Amino acid sequence: MPTAEFTPHVVALAEPPESIESIVVDRLKDGGVPVTFLNAPGMLAAPTTIVKLKRYFQQLQPVLVQSFLAHANIAATVAARAAGVRPVVTGIRVAERRANLHAWLARRTERWVARHVCVSHSVAEFAIRDMQLDPRKVVMIPNGVDVETFAQAQPLERLELGLPSTARVVLHVGRLDSQKRIDWLLARFAEALPRLPDTYLLLAGSGSSQVYLTKRSAQLGIVDRVRFLGWRGDVPRLLASCDALVLTSAWEGMPNAVLEAMAAARPVLATEVEGVREVLGSALAAEQVVGRDEATLFVERLVCMLRDRDRAAEVGQANQARARQRFSLDETARRYASLYRELLL
Repeated sequence: MPTAEFTPHVVALAEPPESIESIVVDRLKDGGVPVTFLNAPGMLAAPTTIVKLKRYFQQLQPVLVQSFLAHANIAATVAARAAGVRPVVTGIRVAERRANLHAWLARRTERWVARHVCVSHSVAEFAIRDMQLDPRKVVMIPNGVDVETFAQAQPLERLELGLPSTARVVLHVGRLDSQKRIDWLLARFAEALPRLPDTYLLLAGSGSSQVYLTKRSAQLGIVDRVRFLGWRGDVPRLLASCDALVLTSAWEGMPNAVLEAMAAARPVLATEVEGVREVLGSALAAEQVVGRDEATLFVERLVCMLRDRDRAAEVGQANQARARQRFSLDETARRYASLYRELLL
């Protein structure tokens, strides 16, 4: 953000992350951005969390509050109202299919919200149609990516990943959660393996589904071809090391994993989900997106993508060019700054 105009402060509802996950906090602090944690244990502590957040706003006296994701959107809206702080801008980053309560609360508190920022047109449509939010308050600002960080990242050696030196690598980046449909991905990978004998699937991320997914890999007979990497702070290097990124989510908003793979000049194979076509563009999406349950086509596309290295490289380069042209961090920051100026006039 333009530092001459805006001095950002970050407050997180949860407690500080541990070990390598603190890399995000470290980057904020290194950039001179103060970070505060409210240590909220979860939704059951919502009233206490809102009181803490109200006190934080009363002390800081911000000129604008920007929140991200459903829990924070509700907490920040109510706390800012109680503290007499306005305007409030919420961030709707996914077309959330599981939590009808979030949509109901968003409608109940919408009169205190100046704008809802959605990360894609698909999410904006969801906010208006399914969440029933005021279309006059809904705006779209896409995510951005630091293309050069991913373009210049050095790949990890195969041995560092516990793989043979000749291995082909398919990468999934995201939480191990039912939203991501990784069980569906594992089944498709098992179907493709007889035609891809030197290929491994790497799952970068942590989550509640890991035990189940490990058992599922064993049931499918592919446990020796699947690697659970846990939470990683070196995603640029992982992307530089892979041959393709896969995404099979049930719902999204504007998948950062796809955007980052594009910046790394990697081909993507995704099932139809919010934001993917907008990120890839219609021409590139035709080759990299299949229907949500088109299992046979997904397997065929995966096999072709890994066998035809020249075409995969062409698609990856086209992805990177689009990321550079359309999704720079500077452009994302410019659009947020423009929105804030409009609201603060």
